[in-house]
Amino acid sequence: MAWAVIADTTPDVSKHEQFSLCVRVVTKLGNVSENVLFCTQAVSTTANQLLIHITKEMEKLNVSYDNLVAQT
Repeated sequence: MAWAVIADTTPDVSKHEQFSLCVRVVTKLGNVSENVLFCTQAVSTTANQLLIHITKEMEKLNVSYDNLVAQT
């Protein structure tokens, strides 16, 4: 199994930046699935702050970076 991280920010109608994180999982048989892990308000949109946000959320979900093959 391998997986990739897909992260994006977009402002909502009240002009607050919303941050979503999805994963794309590919099994050994080639089956692909995409799942939203979270959608929260972003405190900041700098690369460093988004990385900190991702890391904290992934730790809360007990997600390992083993087999991570891509980040977009």
